Amino acid sequence: MNNTLRDGLRVMDYLAYADRPMSLTEIAAALELGKSKTHRLLQTLIQANYAFQSESSKYIASIKLWKLGSAMLRHATLRSMAEAEMQSLMEQTGESVHLSVLEEMEIVYLHKIDSDNPVRAYSQIGGRMPAFQVATGKAMLAFKGDSELKELYKASMAKNFAPQKSEEQFLDEMREIRQSRVAINRGEFRADVHGVAAPIFDRMGNVVAAIGVSGSAQHFGADRLDFFAQEVKRSAGFIAEKLFGQPRNSPWP
Repeated sequence: MNNTLRDGLRVMDYLAYADRPMSLTEIAAALELGKSKTHRLLQTLIQANYAFQSESSKYIASIKLWKLGSAMLRHATLRSMAEAEMQSLMEQTGESVHLSVLEEMEIVYLHKIDSDNPVRAYSQIGGRMPAFQVATGKAMLAFKGDSELKELYKASMAKNFAPQKSEEQFLDEMREIRQSRVAINRGEFRADVHGVAAPIFDRMGNVVAAIGVSGSAQHFGADRLDFFAQEVKRSAGFIAEKLFGQPRNSPWP
């Protein structure tokens, strides 16, 4: 393990559990680190908003650590609340089911339930995919404003994450998803894999995750898309109701 990273995490952990603001001398002594190194690590944590200095020049963990813990708790709750519905969705559709959250231009798979015939090496729990190129990613991206979507589209070009279409075509697709609340991936990440997904809203109409089905392209013909769309929307609504109470009818103003 990288020694600097390890020591930085030790400092962050120490501040998180401290019952009062701590001085540089106290932190360095407790962790058996030199003062100069401890100071550099603290400055890095301050720049990253994980710590700050009080008026007495002592160090305190920031609220960002609490937010990280809260986010992890929400994800664990979301996964546990969604699991039974994911199993039901897999049984209804015969396709693999994914539960995803959005992190900038990527989605992270919180959970998945494979069908009897999953696409080999397509996804894994904790894995990431370009959000522009998979159904669950598009289902969440769509509920950002057009100006933010334009910025994300431009940024994605530098990382080879961009959708395989022009910016205007992409924005038109996002508007369609906002209206239908269903996103479709027609082989945009892998030609042999298609998918359909729906966003999960909280009570305020914010998108917190997405649930989708995916599988072999030959299973996603036009005659099946409407069925998949209705099923993922039903599952998304059911999960939202379990987590937050009945979501409002029109989450996108």
